[in-house]
Amino acid sequence: MGFSVVTFVSYFLPISVIIYFLLGLITRQNNRVLNVYLILISVLFYWAGAGSNLSVIVLLITVTYLTSYIMRAKQSKMAFVFGLIINVVVLVKYKYPALVLSMIGATGITPDVIFPLGMSFIVFHSISYLVDSYQSMVGAVAKPATANARKDNELAEFINLSLYIVFFPKILQGPIVRYQEMREQIISRVSTWEDVYAGLQRFIIGLAKKVIIADEFGRMVASLPRLENMDAGTAWFGVFAFGFQLYFDFSAYSDMALGIARIFGFRFGENFNFPYIATSISEFWRRWHISLGAWFRNYIYIPLGGNRQGSVYLNLFIVFVLTGLWHGNTPIYLYWGIAHGIVILIERTPAYRKLDWTRLPMRILGWAYTMTVVFIGWLCFWQPNVDEFMDYCYKLLGIGVSDVSFTWLYYYDLKNTVFLLGAAAGIGLFSRPVLQTKTRSAMAIAQAKPAYQLLVLVTMAGLFILSFSGMVSNSYTPFLYFQF
Repeated sequence: MGFSVVTFVSYFLPISVIIYFLLGLITRQNNRVLNVYLILISVLFYWAGAGSNLSVIVLLITVTYLTSYIMRAKQSKMAFVFGLIINVVVLVKYKYPALVLSMIGATGITPDVIFPLGMSFIVFHSISYLVDSYQSMVGAVAKPATANARKDNELAEFINLSLYIVFFPKILQGPIVRYQEMREQIISRVSTWEDVYAGLQRFIIGLAKKVIIADEFGRMVASLPRLENMDAGTAWFGVFAFGFQLYFDFSAYSDMALGIARIFGFRFGENFNFPYIATSISEFWRRWHISLGAWFRNYIYIPLGGNRQGSVYLNLFIVFVLTGLWHGNTPIYLYWGIAHGIVILIERTPAYRKLDWTRLPMRILGWAYTMTVVFIGWLCFWQPNVDEFMDYCYKLLGIGVSDVSFTWLYYYDLKNTVFLLGAAAGIGLFSRPVLQTKTRSAMAIAQAKPAYQLLVLVTMAGLFILSFSGMVSNSYTPFLYFQF
C-alpha cells in the first residue's frame, strides 16, 4: 500500500487517525497503549503492500531486540557487534546477491531472492537502535530494580524498538530517524489539534507533488521513444524530465511521511532543502536526502575518524562508495557512488577552495556543473544497466543517431501541460512560496488575517481535490525509492 492510493487516503489513514484519538481519550493518553496500536496498524500497512516479506521484518526485530537485551544485561560488546553483523548479513542476503555474483564473474545465475520493500531503511534504523543503545549504556550505572520492574522495562523496550522500526510513515522510504531522536517522542509525545492541522497540510502538499507533478513527469519519461530511436535533443529532455520526476516523487513521499507522523505527534527533521539550487556537489548532499547523509555521518564517517583522524579524503570516499551501494544492487550504483566521491574529494582540494565561488559568475558556473553531474548521474536510476547507461550518454553527445542537429523526435513538450508543469516545478525547485515545505502552524494561521486563513483553506482544498481526482482517473504509480 502506498500513500497516493485511494484506499489509503479514503480509508486507512482517516480510520487509523480517528481510532488513535479515541484511544487517547479512553486511555487518557496512555502512550504505551497508543504505541501498541501504532505497531498493529503499521504491520497491517506493511502487510498490505508486502505481506510475504513481513516474516523477515519480524525476525529482524526479534534478533535485534535479543542482542540488545544481552548487551544491556551483560554489558556485552560482543552482543552489540553480533547484532550489527546480523543486520548487515540480512541486508546483503536480500539486496546484494546479484551484485556479489556479478563481482565474482558468476554470470548467467539469477538469485532466487525477493528484496523486501524498505529493507535498506529498516536495517539502517535497526543499526541506529543498536548503536544508540550501546552508546547510552557505556559509562551508565545500572540502578537496582525488582524483577517485575525489569520485566516491565524490557516490555517497554521491545515496544519502543518495534514502533521505531515499523512506524508506517517511514518504514518504506524514510526519513531515517535516529533512535535517540525518536525515543523520547515514543515515550512521552502529545498530539494536539495543531499537530493534526499542520500534518494534514503537509500531507496534502506532498500528495499534490506526487500526483500532479511527479506522476506527470513520469508519464513524460514513459512516453519517450526507445533508446535506439532517440535523438540528442530528446535524450536531454529525458534527462531533465526524469531528474524532476525523481526529486518531486521522493520529496513528495517525505512531505507525506512527515505530515502523517506529525498527526500522531511525532516531529521529524526535514529530508530536503531545495537541493537543485546547490552550487557544488558537497552542498547538494547537504540538501538532498538529509536523513541519509546524517546517518552516514554519524555511523560511518565519524567512527572512521571524520576530519580529525586518519585521512579525511579516504573517509569521505568510503562514505560515498557505501552511499552508492546503499542505493542499488548492480555495479552501476557502485560506479555512481565512486563518481560522486571523486567529485567531493576534488571540491575539498586547496586548489578548488582557492577559487572565489561567492561571485555571481562563479556561482552560476558552480550551479551548472553541479546540476550536470547530478542529472546525468540520475540516469543510473533510470538506466541501471552499464551498457544502456553508456548508450544513453552517447545519445546525449549526438553519437549513434542519424540526425545530430537536435531536431526533436518527441513533441510532448509542445503541449500546454508541459508549460504549466514546468512553471509548477520551477516554483517548487527554486523559490519559497506560501506553500513551502515548512508550513505555518495552525496557531499562526489562526492568528492571521481572515483573508489569509481563507486562502490557505481554499488552496489546501483545491490541491486535495485535484490530487484525489488524479488518483481516481490515473493508474497507480509506485514511489521510485520503493526499490531501495
